[in-house]
Amino acid sequence: MQNGRGCSHPLPLTSFAALARISAVSWLLSDPLKESDANNKSWNALIVLGAALSMANGFVASGAGELVIEKLMAAFGDHLGNGSIMVLMFLMTGWLLSQFMSNGSLVSMLAAIAVPLALHYGIDPIPVAIACAIGASLAMATPVATTTITMVQVAGYRFKDYFRIGGTVGLIGVISAWVSICLFYHLF
Repeated sequence: MQNGRGCSHPLPLTSFAALARISAVSWLLSDPLKESDANNKSWNALIVLGAALSMANGFVASGAGELVIEKLMAAFGDHLGNGSIMVLMFLMTGWLLSQFMSNGSLVSMLAAIAVPLALHYGIDPIPVAIACAIGASLAMATPVATTTITMVQVAGYRFKDYFRIGGTVGLIGVISAWVSICLFYHLF
């Protein structure tokens, strides 16, 4: 299916809220939630995800997303029209910012910028959105990047240990993801 800008993907791109509702309803219809299951679920994760999506929605509704898109277009011009450059930019942005902020809210905010920007340049938004998610998932260069990394801090590691090892692994991940996404979606 063509989305009107030359990009093809299996479903027409709708709002993230609509996609979340469709996913929730299909999950409920396929596997009904029992009371015993509801008591065993981690509701904190659901609350954090809901807050992250609300933050991204506010980011878009306030016009901040549009402002960022305009500034990116002014700064990079036609260079963003290259899909591989856009994928690399969002991989790096996700990786760098996720060292200091929540991965869920970061992905929501980046996707709110990346998808319209990709559509503007006629690039398939799927690989760009994937780059946002993978970039934010590579958080390991600071002790506050993820909860798991923070728990390891009691072993006596210093900040530079995280940066040296986690930063190297993160960069390898960014390069590997960039090459993989670009090869899979024929962006080179």
